[in-house]
Amino acid sequence: MINSSKPTTQLDFLSLQALVMHAPIGMIATGGSSHKVLVGNERYFNIIYWRTPEQIIGHTIAEIYDYHSGTESIVEALDYVYQTKEPLVFRDLSYNIPQHSQDPNPLYLSIHIFPYASPDNLEQIAGLTLYFFDTTNEVQSRKHSQDTASADYERAREFEIIFNNIKDGVMLSDLNRNIIWMNPEAYRLMGVDRDYIARDPGLDDRRLIPYGLDGQYLDHYDLPAPRARLEKRTVEGALIWQRSDGSKVALNMVSVPIINNDGQVSMVVSVFRDIGPRIEAERIQKELLQNLEMERSRLDAIVNDIREGILVIRIDGNIILISRRLANRISRSSIDFVGKSFERIVDEYEALINNVESFRLWVKKVMSAPEKNHEFEISMREPFGVELKLITFPIYDARQEVMAWGLLIENITAQKRAQNLRSQFVATASHELRTPMTGIVGFAELLLNRDVKPELRSKWIGNIYQESMRVSKIIDSMLNISKIEAGALELNRNQFNLYSLLQSVIELVLSSHDGREIKVNLNNIKASETNIHADKEKLGDALNRLISNALKFSDKSKSVEISVSCLLGDYFENSANLPKPSLSSVTQSAWFMVAIRDFGIGIDEEDLPGIFEPFYRTKNPPEIVQRGSGLGLALTKKLIELHNGHLWVNSKPCVGSTFFIMLPSLH
Repeated sequence: MINSSKPTTQLDFLSLQALVMHAPIGMIATGGSSHKVLVGNERYFNIIYWRTPEQIIGHTIAEIYDYHSGTESIVEALDYVYQTKEPLVFRDLSYNIPQHSQDPNPLYLSIHIFPYASPDNLEQIAGLTLYFFDTTNEVQSRKHSQDTASADYERAREFEIIFNNIKDGVMLSDLNRNIIWMNPEAYRLMGVDRDYIARDPGLDDRRLIPYGLDGQYLDHYDLPAPRARLEKRTVEGALIWQRSDGSKVALNMVSVPIINNDGQVSMVVSVFRDIGPRIEAERIQKELLQNLEMERSRLDAIVNDIREGILVIRIDGNIILISRRLANRISRSSIDFVGKSFERIVDEYEALINNVESFRLWVKKVMSAPEKNHEFEISMREPFGVELKLITFPIYDARQEVMAWGLLIENITAQKRAQNLRSQFVATASHELRTPMTGIVGFAELLLNRDVKPELRSKWIGNIYQESMRVSKIIDSMLNISKIEAGALELNRNQFNLYSLLQSVIELVLSSHDGREIKVNLNNIKASETNIHADKEKLGDALNRLISNALKFSDKSKSVEISVSCLLGDYFENSANLPKPSLSSVTQSAWFMVAIRDFGIGIDEEDLPGIFEPFYRTKNPPEIVQRGSGLGLALTKKLIELHNGHLWVNSKPCVGSTFFIMLPSLH
């Protein structure tokens, strides 16, 4: 309520009525000290639309007090103007609009009160004129702004309380990249104080230098906050912030633009935290992983380089490692084993294990006492068909507690076979030696204990000599085979002509086989082109045995045929030309092939795999076969292989046999 200095107007009723009716704004006039409403214009009744003129004209302001709030103060104001003749203005008076009104919103009016004088006496106040201005929109707009400001303030206070108590730094910046507000953690992380920001709130200060995590300088407009403002979206980024004191801190910053009702960015909220400890932890973790990977690679190299297969099983029975060599041997991937239960793997191979029940008991024993070393041997059925030796050993952790146990799987098939062959060899050798020794001892006893005729004595001495030579031959062959197997037999290699050596051997063999014939053919090669680098004496012995056997086991009426050929290395690409066990070692570009063919009794197919084994005897009847020491072919094969050559045979019963010798050429 304010005073006005407008002078008092002197009006009669008609003039007053004309003034009110033609006023451009809402207006009423009262008369007397009771403030009875004398007249009101249409604009006034439009403002007070929920009352009719009859409800207002002729009534005092006090009688119509319920039209608005603060009636008593209005009456007091009217009394004041009436008595002092000083105009007053009521600002933003609030009317209580009835609930049944079409407009439920409150009504706000500004009322200007002026006195008017009696037409008879200027000093006599006849009544008051009231001018009404509808200020509802202004008041509501002001009130909305105040409420919004109050709400924003309260919300800001709530956010401030929250932000001040979180562990992350929070910063508000405006469109000019000036800092509006920061919480304590933000001050700490950026290395500044409130005075620093108050003096210069700009983020373009080059004392605060951002770097990428890779150490490269970042332009300020590449930072999350400017990008969030320009792109109107949330932007996250990691950076290293160099403080004014030169120290650096690694931050992860998330900037969120605040967009107003006009779709424009009003400010940017940035939340950031120190990720230095995380980066350091990641660095340490990366180093540990690299070290672990190096150790794993080293372990894998060691494990995969071991000839025997290796499994590593945790205490809970799950496989954590299998060597590549073992997985390849059983044509499986390591993925098929790692993470699976060892007992489950045993179940998968149960049908292939001969002694499976004993093996299961052994596995349970191992798993109940993994800290001990255990051994076991198992026999696998086909398609593996191998003998395996299993050895376990404990694996300890840093606390010297058993964390797993290893299983070493060794293929002992060859060892078992060698043991069997050794036993068989010893038994056969004993038998072969016993026969001539029996003859020697028998004839010696006869000579010692009997008086025999000279011609009989000479015959028996001859028998003793022949059997002694047989024993000597067997022993020499056994020694040579042992030397070859032990790698102790040395070759005296020289260059010589293979064809010339073959002719010499044939001449020597025929000297003890009168009437026999040996035919020699040269295929695609001249005799002068058969030079070879080998041990002439030992190769001659091998050829001598094969040619002698060809004559011994063939019909005397038929000749023996020998052919010499030169073949290129691609001849062996067809596996039908050479037994598969020899294919892997064929790397020579040119070869000499000597084929020795007889037309004798031949060899049964079931005997072919064993004829090169020591003391092997074919199933042909003794009256058909001339028995030897049983070591000739075995020694011959080993001598040929010692020369990096190959020896094999094709044979059919009652047709004959062909022995093939392959020797590397000099070319």
